[in-house]
Order: sequence, then structure tokens, then C-alpha cells
Amino acid sequence: MSEPVAGVKSHWDHSAEIRPTQPEDFSTIFNIGPAPNKDEGLEYDRCYTANTSDTNFWNAVGAGPVQDQARAAAKSLRNGDAAHNMTVVLTKEGTDSDPVNKRNETITNIAGDPLLGTGMYAAKLATAHNAKPARLYSIAGGLSGPMADNSANPAVQAMAIVCSSMYGFGFFEGPNSTKAAAIGVRELYNSRHLHLIETGAYDYNAAGTEVLHGASGYIAGLQATIDRQHGGVPSHCAGAQEVMVSKPGREIGFAYDDGSYEGQQLLAAQIGFLARGDANNAFAAGQGGSIYIGAHTCSSEPLEQFINVSRMQDYMSFMTMKAMVPFVIKYNMESSTVLRAALKTAESVLVGLANDKHIYANPRVEFIASPTTPEDWRLGHFKIHSWAEPHAPLMKITNTLHRDRNAIVIAGRELEAFAGTVSL
Repeated sequence: MSEPVAGVKSHWDHSAEIRPTQPEDFSTIFNIGPAPNKDEGLEYDRCYTANTSDTNFWNAVGAGPVQDQARAAAKSLRNGDAAHNMTVVLTKEGTDSDPVNKRNETITNIAGDPLLGTGMYAAKLATAHNAKPARLYSIAGGLSGPMADNSANPAVQAMAIVCSSMYGFGFFEGPNSTKAAAIGVRELYNSRHLHLIETGAYDYNAAGTEVLHGASGYIAGLQATIDRQHGGVPSHCAGAQEVMVSKPGREIGFAYDDGSYEGQQLLAAQIGFLARGDANNAFAAGQGGSIYIGAHTCSSEPLEQFINVSRMQDYMSFMTMKAMVPFVIKYNMESSTVLRAALKTAESVLVGLANDKHIYANPRVEFIASPTTPEDWRLGHFKIHSWAEPHAPLMKITNTLHRDRNAIVIAGRELEAFAGTVSL
């Protein structure tokens, strides 16, 4: 439209407006592992996103660990949900004739190379590969389990690194053997982006044979389901939920009222597990089936020891940053209205989470001037501070009972009043 010589013009200025911010998907599952039977059309070390009901894609992946992991995740679907979104990376299987060496080669391929973007590090290239960035990570085929020499698994270490930069969270397998062995594995890792599951899971394959699987695929899928039940916000753990398997990988004693059980001691070591539900025991893990019990990260930091707290920290960080992106580069520092709009937009994200009961009430975002503020502003750097508190899961309730003498006094008065109404 050309400029009028005489007339009027109108345009909109959104620089002072609070921008609505769309929720971010934190429930896409990452599934990585060897694919010995894949179609030639699928590449190694490349991200593909499909849902768990896409039969054409899974047929192309072929029978093997990755397909099994997807099937395990899909068993967690509830309430009419049709499928999980899953970003998949296929890796080469080891070729050594010795089983231990072959497994080590396969794990090395899964760990990948950060410079080449292979293996686990391919997850960071999801957008470039036209795939969805994943936030819930797992390794197929039980290959996240302990190494033969009891050292840290390099694929799990790579998963922790990738999760820390991708706002993700990873589930990995324990030895499925003894409490001592599980605690030994737990001591190898210190990351708020990881959760150790001691037990495997028995499940039936297509031929009807009961087979032992790693539990990470089941729990990653279960966590995605719990996220969906809370509007896609990762504010709740998936613990104390039934897992659709035939039985836990090994028997673990557990009761909610007694800390001497092995299950309670695993929880004290920040380790999750599967336990049988018992309809005849009021303090059992659940009323039937196989129940997943777990809530902890592998972090030594007390304020980051719970899965949902760690994930909510990432979610709030991500969403507040996302809220301020529309203001970057487009506007100058000189406009106080723009800076105020950026502050209020970031705050609106946290207030929305508080209003929906995902975090505690009264979060706030503020600008606090400092001696470096003039230099910061000269360099186009606007520093703000946010305050918000995620909810910890309700882990324990303590009820202290007291004798109540006054109850006897009240009962006596009631009896006295009744007696006064009795006529002889």
C-alpha cells in the first residue's frame, strides 16, 4: 500500500504487550538402541519421530530392542490415549564374537561421539533431523545396565550429559540382583537428570513366552502418561502406579509402614523398583499387579532429589526463557516499556503454573539494579531474577496420636444429660 498525500494511517505496536506463551512438550520419549533388522531406508545415528501406533515405522525398524522398548512404553497408555510420541535413534550392533565384548561395543555405539553427533548425542540434532526434541530418555535392550567390570556405563553417562543440555530426564537399569549390587551401581552416578530402576520386568513376547526386559521403557512411558494427565506439565512423579507387566524382575519386599523392608532401603538409596501388589495387605505397594515405586534422582543435592522437582526446575527455566525470546534483538534496551513487558511475560508463565497448582503460590520475576547494570545495558544484557518453588512429592505422613482425657469428660456430661431425661 502506497503512502497517501492526505489521509490517515494506522498500525499496531506490540512492544509493550505481554506475550502468551504456548506450553512446551516435555513428554516425548527418546528411544535409542541397536537395530539389526532395520530397513535400508532408515539411517544410523539419525533422529526419527513417530508415535507408538505407527505400524509402518516400527515394521521398518524391525524386530529387536528398539521395537521392544517402544512396545514397553505403549503399555503405559491410559484413559483412551492412542499413542506416545517417540524420537528414535538407531545404532549399530557390536560385531565381536565374545558376548561381553559385543555388548561393550554396542554400548559404545549408543554412547556416541559429541563431536560427530552420533549415538546419544544425535538427540541434540533432533530439530535439524526434522524430529521432535525428546525430554524422557531411555536406552533399549537393557543396555543401560551395569558394565561387566562394575564401572559406570558410558551410554548412561552420555545420557546424563545430553539430558542436562536438552532439559531431559533419563531412566536406566540396575543389576536386577541384590540390594548391595544396586547401591553399588547408584554410587557410580551423580546427576539430577537420571533415575535408577533396580528391577527388570517380565513380560510376554509375541510368541507368548515370558521374557525379562529392562524396566526403563515401561517407566518412561508411564511418566509420559502421568505428564499428560497433568496437562503436559512434568509436576508429578510416576511412582506408586501399576505397570502392565507380568511380574517384577525379582521379588522385593515392601511395606509402607516398615523401613526394614528391602524396598524401603532401596528408596533410602534413591533407587526405584517394581514390587507386587497385595490385596490382602493394607500397607503393600498396591492392591494388585506390579507396582512401580520410585521418586528420586541420582543427585546428592537435597533440593534436587525428586524426579518431578528436577523436571519442574527445567520446565520453568525453559518456559521463562521461551517467554522472553520474542523481545530479543527486535527491540532496543532504551525502551522501558519493552523491558517491563518482558518481565511481565516471564512472570505470567510462573503465575499460570501457580494458578494451576503445579508450583507454590506467589512466584515473581524482578529486575534488581546492580553496579554492573550500566555496563550490562551497554552490551544489550538485561539481567532479571525469578522466584518460584516446585512441589515435592508427598513421601511420608507422620501421625502422632495423643490420649484425650477431655473425651471422657464430654462422655460423662452426655450421660449425665441423658440420665436427667429418664423418668422413674
